[in-house]
Amino acid sequence: MRNLFLFFWKFKFFLFFLLLEAVSVFLIVQNNNFQRASFINATLSVSTGLQGFMDSFKGYLGLKDANRKLAEENAYLRSLLPSSYIMNAPQLNVSDTMRHQQYSFIPARVISGTFFRRTNYLLLDKGTDGGIKPEMGVITAKGAVGIVKDVSKHYCSVMSFLHKDSRVSARIKKNSYIGSLTWDGHHPLYATLSDIPKHVVFARGDTIETSSYSSVYPEGIPLGTIEETQLDKGGNFFIMKVKLLEDFQKLSYVYVVNYLFKEERNKLEKESVNER
Repeated sequence: MRNLFLFFWKFKFFLFFLLLEAVSVFLIVQNNNFQRASFINATLSVSTGLQGFMDSFKGYLGLKDANRKLAEENAYLRSLLPSSYIMNAPQLNVSDTMRHQQYSFIPARVISGTFFRRTNYLLLDKGTDGGIKPEMGVITAKGAVGIVKDVSKHYCSVMSFLHKDSRVSARIKKNSYIGSLTWDGHHPLYATLSDIPKHVVFARGDTIETSSYSSVYPEGIPLGTIEETQLDKGGNFFIMKVKLLEDFQKLSYVYVVNYLFKEERNKLEKESVNER
């Protein structure tokens, strides 16, 4: 209280001046129609501006929740795509048109990551409580993001596609020739597609997408476009520089892929290998 009193005493003349100014403005506005109209218009303009700012600020605060809801809705819609189902083939004289879902998708948010190392990882805000398990694929609408490695109750780490050991089975969309897509190890926007035979016809700008050979990623996810090509040392296969569609440095929301038939497929593939 003493400090407040000292403050008023120190600035008493300035505060008295402000009081007189306020009284003067009030009297002018109160007794002159033109000044009153101008004051009201100015007040409305300021009030409208402040209201617009507050609305924008509230909208910004709600973006996080809106993005989360959109990610959940997109995950649901993605699970309804034809590529997420397999069709029962008719057996004998029974015509069965029922579909069985083979993929479901869990939305997650990227909360940290690295991009310029040789071994890059991402951290997601979903764990075992959210249905996440090791070896699940992680995707966006623009590409394969990586594979889940370690999982805790509320978080999981993902071996990014930008990793020296990462490899994705990919194909040229227009002719379905399959190769192996790996990160070039230098730039987060470029990868290398190899093992494409030299007789394959393609063009710069052709789309590269995931193939059906992977048990981690769904088939047909766009990955990038062909930018440059050259033959390997043997001269039998192309090595293609692919510009990725996904910018990993801008990742926000991703989808963790739950391949419902993965264990069945892996078991059969392992048995087939052991029989050779």
